[in-house]
Amino acid sequence: MSSNRNQRSLRESLLTALAVGRQMEAALIVASNDSPPREPDRWTARDHLAHIGHYCDYGAAVLDAVRQGVVPPEDAESDIDERNARVLAENRHLAATQVNEWARETYDRLAAAVEQCSQSHLLRPRSVGSDVAVWRVVPGCGWGHVGQHLVYWHLGCDDWSAAELAARRVHDVEMANFDDERFRAGSVYNLGCFYATTGRTAEAVGLVREALTRAPELGDTARHDADLVAIRHLVEPHTGLAHPGGQPASGAPSMSTSTRISGSVRRDPSVPTPSAGTVRW
Repeated sequence: MSSNRNQRSLRESLLTALAVGRQMEAALIVASNDSPPREPDRWTARDHLAHIGHYCDYGAAVLDAVRQGVVPPEDAESDIDERNARVLAENRHLAATQVNEWARETYDRLAAAVEQCSQSHLLRPRSVGSDVAVWRVVPGCGWGHVGQHLVYWHLGCDDWSAAELAARRVHDVEMANFDDERFRAGSVYNLGCFYATTGRTAEAVGLVREALTRAPELGDTARHDADLVAIRHLVEPHTGLAHPGGQPASGAPSMSTSTRISGSVRRDPSVPTPSAGTVRW
Protein backbone atom coordinates (compact mmCIF):
# COMPACT_ATOMS: atom_id res chain seq x y z
CA MET A 1 0.00 0.00 0.00
CA SER A 2 1.34 3.42 -0.96
CA SER A 3 2.77 5.43 1.92
CA ASN A 4 1.62 8.60 0.14
CA ARG A 5 -1.96 7.35 0.20
CA ASN A 6 -1.64 6.56 3.89
CA GLN A 7 -0.49 10.10 4.67
CA ARG A 8 -3.42 11.78 2.90
CA SER A 9 -6.85 12.27 4.40
CA LEU A 10 -9.91 11.07 2.49
CA ARG A 11 -10.80 14.69 1.76
CA GLU A 12 -7.34 15.33 0.29
CA SER A 13 -7.60 12.22 -1.84
CA LEU A 14 -11.00 13.29 -3.16
CA LEU A 15 -9.76 16.78 -3.97
CA THR A 16 -6.68 15.38 -5.75
CA ALA A 17 -8.87 13.13 -7.90
CA LEU A 18 -11.33 15.96 -8.56
CA ALA A 19 -8.45 18.09 -9.86
CA VAL A 20 -7.66 15.36 -12.40
CA GLY A 21 -11.31 15.26 -13.39
CA ARG A 22 -11.26 19.00 -14.00
CA GLN A 23 -8.34 18.52 -16.39
CA MET A 24 -10.27 15.79 -18.20
CA GLU A 25 -13.39 17.93 -18.44
CA ALA A 26 -11.38 20.59 -20.26
CA ALA A 27 -11.29 18.36 -23.36
CA LEU A 28 -15.09 18.39 -23.53
CA ILE A 29 -15.20 22.14 -22.99
CA VAL A 30 -12.82 22.65 -25.93
CA ALA A 31 -15.06 20.45 -28.11
CA SER A 32 -18.30 22.11 -26.96
CA ASN A 33 -20.00 24.35 -29.53
CA ASP A 34 -23.47 25.24 -30.77
CA SER A 35 -23.55 22.74 -33.63
CA PRO A 36 -26.51 20.33 -33.61
CA PRO A 37 -25.84 16.59 -33.17
CA ARG A 38 -24.92 14.68 -36.31
CA GLU A 39 -27.83 12.35 -35.55
CA PRO A 40 -30.93 13.20 -33.45
CA ASP A 41 -30.13 10.69 -30.71
CA ARG A 42 -26.39 11.36 -30.55
CA TRP A 43 -25.00 13.50 -27.75
CA THR A 44 -22.84 16.52 -28.47
CA ALA A 45 -19.97 17.60 -26.21
CA ARG A 46 -22.33 20.32 -24.97
CA ASP A 47 -24.90 17.66 -24.00
CA HIS A 48 -22.27 15.69 -22.08
CA LEU A 49 -21.20 18.79 -20.17
CA ALA A 50 -24.75 19.78 -19.24
CA HIS A 51 -25.35 16.26 -17.99
CA ILE A 52 -22.12 16.24 -15.95
CA GLY A 53 -23.01 19.66 -14.53
CA HIS A 54 -26.39 18.38 -13.33
CA TYR A 55 -24.75 15.57 -11.38
CA CYS A 56 -21.95 17.72 -9.96
CA ASP A 57 -24.64 20.03 -8.61
CA TYR A 58 -26.56 17.05 -7.26
CA GLY A 59 -23.47 15.54 -5.63
CA ALA A 60 -22.62 18.83 -3.94
CA ALA A 61 -26.17 19.11 -2.60
CA VAL A 62 -25.99 15.56 -1.20
CA LEU A 63 -22.68 16.26 0.56
CA ASP A 64 -23.98 19.54 1.99
CA ALA A 65 -27.12 17.87 3.30
CA VAL A 66 -25.34 14.96 4.95
CA ARG A 67 -22.80 17.34 6.51
CA GLN A 68 -25.62 19.49 7.88
CA GLY A 69 -27.58 16.48 9.14
CA VAL A 70 -30.63 16.99 6.92
CA VAL A 71 -32.29 14.68 4.40
CA PRO A 72 -30.29 14.68 1.14
CA PRO A 73 -32.07 15.57 -2.10
CA GLU A 74 -33.35 13.10 -4.65
CA ASP A 75 -34.07 13.73 -8.30
CA ALA A 76 -37.73 13.89 -9.26
CA GLU A 77 -37.70 10.59 -11.17
CA SER A 78 -36.59 7.30 -9.66
CA ASP A 79 -36.07 5.88 -13.16
CA ILE A 80 -32.56 6.84 -14.30
CA ASP A 81 -33.37 6.90 -18.01
CA GLU A 82 -36.36 9.18 -17.43
CA ARG A 83 -34.26 11.44 -15.23
CA ASN A 84 -31.49 11.81 -17.76
CA ALA A 85 -33.86 12.27 -20.67
CA ARG A 86 -35.32 15.17 -18.70
CA VAL A 87 -31.87 16.66 -18.04
CA LEU A 88 -31.02 16.37 -21.74
CA ALA A 89 -34.28 18.02 -22.84
CA GLU A 90 -34.01 20.83 -20.30
CA ASN A 91 -30.50 21.81 -21.37
CA ARG A 92 -30.29 21.11 -25.08
CA HIS A 93 -31.46 24.59 -26.04
CA LEU A 94 -28.66 26.28 -24.09
CA ALA A 95 -25.72 27.88 -25.87
CA ALA A 96 -22.30 26.30 -25.50
CA THR A 97 -21.00 29.31 -23.58
CA GLN A 98 -23.75 28.88 -20.99
CA VAL A 99 -23.20 25.15 -20.65
CA ASN A 100 -19.44 25.49 -20.42
CA GLU A 101 -19.74 28.03 -17.61
CA TRP A 102 -22.34 25.88 -15.85
CA ALA A 103 -20.00 22.89 -16.03
CA ARG A 104 -17.14 24.87 -14.49
CA GLU A 105 -19.35 26.35 -11.76
CA THR A 106 -20.91 23.05 -10.72
CA TYR A 107 -17.56 21.28 -10.67
CA ASP A 108 -16.27 24.07 -8.43
CA ARG A 109 -19.33 23.62 -6.22
CA LEU A 110 -18.67 19.88 -5.86
CA ALA A 111 -15.05 20.51 -4.89
CA ALA A 112 -16.12 23.20 -2.41
CA ALA A 113 -18.63 20.80 -0.84
CA VAL A 114 -15.84 18.24 -0.33
CA GLU A 115 -13.58 20.92 1.18
CA GLN A 116 -16.24 21.74 3.78
CA CYS A 117 -16.52 18.11 4.92
CA SER A 118 -14.47 16.58 7.71
CA GLN A 119 -13.36 12.95 7.63
CA SER A 120 -16.29 12.02 9.84
CA HIS A 121 -18.74 13.83 7.54
CA LEU A 122 -17.45 11.93 4.50
CA LEU A 123 -17.80 8.60 6.28
CA ARG A 124 -21.43 9.19 7.27
CA PRO A 125 -24.06 7.03 5.52
CA ARG A 126 -25.34 8.35 2.21
CA SER A 127 -28.87 8.07 3.56
CA VAL A 128 -30.70 6.65 6.56
CA GLY A 129 -30.19 2.90 6.70
CA SER A 130 -27.53 2.86 3.98
CA ASP A 131 -24.22 1.09 4.52
CA VAL A 132 -22.59 3.20 1.78
CA ALA A 133 -20.54 6.20 2.89
CA VAL A 134 -21.51 9.53 1.37
CA TRP A 135 -18.03 10.13 -0.07
CA ARG A 136 -18.88 7.55 -2.72
CA VAL A 137 -21.15 10.10 -4.39
CA VAL A 138 -18.06 12.12 -5.38
CA PRO A 139 -16.46 9.83 -7.98
CA GLY A 140 -19.88 9.06 -9.45
CA CYS A 141 -20.52 12.78 -9.99
CA GLY A 142 -16.93 13.99 -10.38
CA TRP A 143 -13.86 12.56 -12.08
CA GLY A 144 -15.32 9.09 -12.67
CA HIS A 145 -18.37 10.54 -14.38
CA VAL A 146 -16.29 12.98 -16.42
CA GLY A 147 -13.98 10.17 -17.51
CA GLN A 148 -16.82 7.92 -18.59
CA HIS A 149 -18.44 10.64 -20.69
CA LEU A 150 -15.07 11.53 -22.17
CA VAL A 151 -14.79 7.87 -23.18
CA TYR A 152 -18.22 8.05 -24.84
CA TRP A 153 -17.21 11.20 -26.65
CA HIS A 154 -13.95 9.78 -27.98
CA LEU A 155 -15.60 6.52 -29.05
CA GLY A 156 -18.23 8.53 -30.90
CA CYS A 157 -15.38 10.26 -32.74
CA ASP A 158 -13.76 6.86 -33.47
CA ASP A 159 -10.72 7.83 -31.41
CA TRP A 160 -10.07 4.55 -29.61
CA SER A 161 -6.67 5.58 -28.26
CA ALA A 162 -8.07 8.69 -26.61
CA ALA A 163 -10.95 6.67 -25.15
CA GLU A 164 -8.51 4.19 -23.65
CA LEU A 165 -6.40 7.01 -22.22
CA ALA A 166 -9.47 8.48 -20.50
CA ALA A 167 -10.56 5.11 -19.08
CA ARG A 168 -7.07 4.36 -17.80
CA ARG A 169 -6.70 7.82 -16.30
CA VAL A 170 -9.80 7.31 -14.16
CA HIS A 171 -8.47 3.94 -13.03
CA ASP A 172 -4.99 5.29 -12.32
CA VAL A 173 -6.16 8.23 -10.22
CA GLU A 174 -8.40 5.97 -8.16
CA MET A 175 -5.71 3.38 -7.53
CA ALA A 176 -3.19 6.08 -6.62
CA ASN A 177 -5.40 7.91 -4.15
CA PHE A 178 -7.78 5.56 -2.36
CA ASP A 179 -7.31 2.76 0.17
CA ASP A 180 -10.87 1.44 0.25
CA GLU A 181 -10.44 -2.09 -1.13
CA ARG A 182 -14.00 -2.43 -2.40
CA PHE A 183 -13.65 0.85 -4.26
CA ARG A 184 -10.28 -0.18 -5.70
CA ALA A 185 -11.72 -3.50 -6.87
CA GLY A 186 -14.55 -1.56 -8.53
CA SER A 187 -12.03 0.61 -10.34
CA VAL A 188 -10.26 -2.48 -11.70
CA TYR A 189 -13.60 -3.98 -12.70
CA ASN A 190 -14.69 -0.83 -14.53
CA LEU A 191 -11.49 -0.77 -16.57
CA GLY A 192 -12.04 -4.42 -17.40
CA CYS A 193 -15.55 -3.55 -18.62
CA PHE A 194 -14.10 -0.87 -20.87
CA TYR A 195 -11.77 -3.36 -22.51
CA ALA A 196 -14.54 -5.96 -22.76
CA THR A 197 -16.81 -3.55 -24.64
CA THR A 198 -14.05 -2.47 -27.02
CA GLY A 199 -12.92 -5.94 -28.00
CA ARG A 200 -9.70 -6.10 -25.98
CA THR A 201 -10.34 -9.56 -24.58
CA ALA A 202 -7.00 -10.36 -22.94
CA GLU A 203 -6.90 -7.12 -20.97
CA ALA A 204 -10.57 -7.43 -20.03
CA VAL A 205 -10.30 -10.99 -18.74
CA GLY A 206 -7.20 -10.23 -16.68
CA LEU A 207 -8.74 -7.16 -15.07
CA VAL A 208 -12.12 -8.75 -14.30
CA ARG A 209 -10.41 -11.77 -12.75
CA GLU A 210 -8.30 -9.42 -10.64
CA ALA A 211 -11.38 -7.47 -9.54
CA LEU A 212 -13.24 -10.63 -8.54
CA THR A 213 -10.22 -11.83 -6.60
CA ARG A 214 -10.04 -8.51 -4.76
CA ALA A 215 -13.79 -8.43 -4.07
CA PRO A 216 -15.57 -11.76 -4.67
CA GLU A 217 -18.91 -10.10 -3.94
CA LEU A 218 -18.62 -8.43 -7.36
CA GLY A 219 -19.52 -11.81 -8.81
CA ASP A 220 -23.20 -10.97 -8.41
CA THR A 221 -22.70 -7.93 -10.62
CA ALA A 222 -20.51 -9.74 -13.14
CA ARG A 223 -22.97 -12.59 -13.62
CA HIS A 224 -25.52 -10.24 -15.16
CA ASP A 225 -23.36 -7.44 -16.55
CA ALA A 226 -24.04 -6.93 -20.25
CA ASP A 227 -20.55 -5.47 -20.65
CA LEU A 228 -19.08 -8.92 -20.00
CA VAL A 229 -21.21 -10.92 -22.42
CA ALA A 230 -18.28 -11.70 -24.73
CA ILE A 231 -15.83 -12.73 -22.00
CA ARG A 232 -17.91 -14.23 -19.22
CA HIS A 233 -17.10 -17.79 -20.33
CA LEU A 234 -13.39 -16.94 -20.14
CA VAL A 235 -13.64 -15.46 -16.66
CA GLU A 236 -15.78 -18.23 -15.16
CA PRO A 237 -13.26 -21.11 -14.97
CA HIS A 238 -10.99 -19.02 -12.77
CA THR A 239 -13.61 -17.44 -10.52
CA GLY A 240 -16.57 -19.81 -10.27
CA LEU A 241 -18.66 -17.20 -12.04
CA ALA A 242 -21.90 -18.75 -13.23
CA HIS A 243 -23.54 -17.76 -16.51
CA PRO A 244 -27.09 -16.47 -16.34
CA GLY A 245 -29.23 -19.25 -17.76
CA GLY A 246 -26.32 -21.65 -17.54
CA GLN A 247 -25.05 -20.94 -21.06
CA PRO A 248 -21.67 -19.46 -21.97
CA ALA A 249 -21.79 -16.03 -23.56
CA SER A 250 -20.69 -15.63 -27.13
CA GLY A 251 -20.42 -12.99 -29.80
CA ALA A 252 -18.55 -9.73 -30.10
CA PRO A 253 -19.48 -6.72 -27.98
CA SER A 254 -21.12 -3.76 -29.58
CA MET A 255 -18.71 -0.89 -30.04
CA SER A 256 -21.22 1.86 -30.80
CA THR A 257 -21.70 4.87 -28.56
CA SER A 258 -24.67 3.08 -27.04
CA THR A 259 -22.33 0.63 -25.33
CA ARG A 260 -22.45 0.88 -21.55
CA ILE A 261 -18.74 1.37 -20.96
CA SER A 262 -18.71 0.55 -17.30
CA GLY A 263 -20.62 1.59 -14.25
CA SER A 264 -22.25 -1.58 -13.00
CA VAL A 265 -19.98 -1.24 -10.01
CA ARG A 266 -20.90 2.42 -9.69
CA ARG A 267 -24.57 1.45 -9.55
CA ASP A 268 -24.92 1.50 -5.79
CA PRO A 269 -27.33 3.43 -3.59
CA SER A 270 -24.87 6.28 -3.12
CA VAL A 271 -24.31 7.22 -6.73
CA PRO A 272 -26.72 8.34 -9.45
CA THR A 273 -26.05 6.44 -12.64
CA PRO A 274 -26.42 8.77 -15.62
CA SER A 275 -27.72 7.30 -18.84
CA ALA A 276 -30.03 8.63 -21.50
CA GLY A 277 -30.65 8.37 -25.18
CA THR A 278 -27.80 6.49 -26.79
CA VAL A 279 -25.50 7.01 -23.84
CA ARG A 280 -25.75 4.20 -21.32
CA TRP A 281 -23.68 3.67 -18.22
